Amino acid sequence: MKRNITLWVIQGLLAALFLFAGSMKLVLPIEAMAGPVSLPGWFLRFIGVAEVAGAIGSDTGPAMASMGRTSFIEPANRNRAASSP
Repeated sequence: MKRNITLWVIQGLLAALFLFAGSMKLVLPIEAMAGPVSLPGWFLRFIGVAEVAGAIGSDTGPAMASMGRTSFIEPANRNRAASSP
């Protein structure tokens, strides 16, 4: 049980890090994000969107997976069990 809680805490911290990094890429002007390697502005914005989506997905992933499992797989299994002889 303690290991499970530790993994949830790590997952939450990583989601917060991705959310912070992605939102900074979406909010800051392109000129402020200039680094040693020049990347196109659209690419930086795309990476920001991907990081924010990853943060949201990592927090809601288990809940969405459990909803999908009960709404799609369970009825299919019930139908298959009812039709088999």
